[in-house]
Amino acid sequence: MGQRRSLETPLSVISRTIDDILGDRENQLPDTVLESLGDIQQLLHTSNIYKPDISQLFNDIEPTNDPLTERWLMEELGFGEAVIEAREGPNWEPSAQLSGLASLKFSVIDKGDESLLPLLLSMFSDLGIVERFNINKDSLRKFLCAVRDAYHSVNPYHNFRHAFDVTQCLYYYLVTGKAMEYLCYIDIFALIVATLIHDIGHPGLNNAFLVATESTLAIRYNDTSPLENFHCCSGWQIITQEGTNIIENLTSGQRAEFRLMLTNTVLSSDPARTVEVISKFEGIMNQYDKTSHSHRLVFGQFLLKCADVSNPVRAFPVSRYWAEMIQSEFFLQGDKERDLGIPISPFMDRDSPEALPRMQISFLDYVVEPLSSRLVAFLPDTNEVLTNLQNNRTTWAKYLENASD
Repeated sequence: MGQRRSLETPLSVISRTIDDILGDRENQLPDTVLESLGDIQQLLHTSNIYKPDISQLFNDIEPTNDPLTERWLMEELGFGEAVIEAREGPNWEPSAQLSGLASLKFSVIDKGDESLLPLLLSMFSDLGIVERFNINKDSLRKFLCAVRDAYHSVNPYHNFRHAFDVTQCLYYYLVTGKAMEYLCYIDIFALIVATLIHDIGHPGLNNAFLVATESTLAIRYNDTSPLENFHCCSGWQIITQEGTNIIENLTSGQRAEFRLMLTNTVLSSDPARTVEVISKFEGIMNQYDKTSHSHRLVFGQFLLKCADVSNPVRAFPVSRYWAEMIQSEFFLQGDKERDLGIPISPFMDRDSPEALPRMQISFLDYVVEPLSSRLVAFLPDTNEVLTNLQNNRTTWAKYLENASD
């Protein structure tokens, strides 16, 4: 499966066109034009394309060397970045106990919630997060229990096992995929926590439903990613409250960087931002700079997005289980829409259960494959992702063919 140009943004098309021109050895363009195109391409590959050069702005300040004005502008115009206290990432191999967790073959579907908590504790400890950030182990245990309890177990899909499944997939990317080599310790800490809370308190209804029905959450967050804003807020309250505060020993710089990574990655998990996440990562992946905080932030968003939709890259029995769970949850929303007399959302009508293969193929082709192909291009050790994805698409296509007979 190749990358789908139907998902390209105008910026991606411009960038690709310039790449084609610069790569054409037979073009007759003057050197000055080629140099200018190269400069434009470099600008397009930055993650802050809509921000001006702050250093040039400071040169225009009168009087010059005015630190108070410079600091005010940094904060007022949103140029401030968290203080980077440590740029090194882990150089680490999983313990024998956790080696099975660093695999796509791990399955959560036959495990109870209680059995997952010790595995999460081991992940935090084995990654060196507990020791490095001086996390109180009792607070960490209580935090994990509070997160588990805040998920709605009645949801067929958006429950604590889904949160663990996404966290375990992130762990696979970090360890087997070697994503940790491109991140700092504080990034990894924030990402592990972000995957755990990214759907916390999920009502089993999507953003479109919440907005259409003018729900409390939609009104509170002005129809802008109401679920993701709610997850962020709910998770942060648990993270910082007494007894479950797992960041109480962070420095002010570490805390700011932790929160920035956590909120940005959870908010970007909104399905409506998938193309944005892909485009931003595509813009930096060929010139990734680990020392750049903005690059690591984009990479973190991309990793969580990939982990969140990773069900179709598992073995087919596991992939099908999760597909049936999301369909069950969709049907419950469709029932509510029918009762309210509003249009039933696509694939949410339980009177059309044969739509599951078609839904999965569309999801694989237009969401999972564009993410997975770029993931494997950047982290080659995750190539199993594309193998499983291709196998699962073939199987779903057979299901769809049989349903049509």
